[in-house]
Amino acid sequence: ACVSGTYYDGDTCTDCGLGYYSSFVGAPYPTSCTFCPTGQYNTQTGQSECISCATGKLSSSDGTFCSDCHAGEYSFNNTACVACEYGKYAPQALADSCLDCNA
Repeated sequence: ACVSGTYYDGDTCTDCGLGYYSSFVGAPYPTSCTFCPTGQYNTQTGQSECISCATGKLSSSDGTFCSDCHAGEYSFNNTACVACEYGKYAPQALADSCLDCNA
């Protein structure tokens, strides 16, 4: 029987790869794993869930690590890097908004 963190490849139960998870309980067994959602990641195979990125960080395109947005951007709900609006700045990656420029 397959367990959480695995999928049935038609022959055997196989661990989900890095950046993927499987949280099913019981048959029918999944035939693939689910990619970690935006803002989440995992660094081990055979996982039943993903780990949330720290506030202000985004998951990598392969779901295996989290990183900062670039200076001049902020992390919007841990889902996207957004450029600061006119009159605002971010000297480093910020979460949910940029800082106001002083007049």
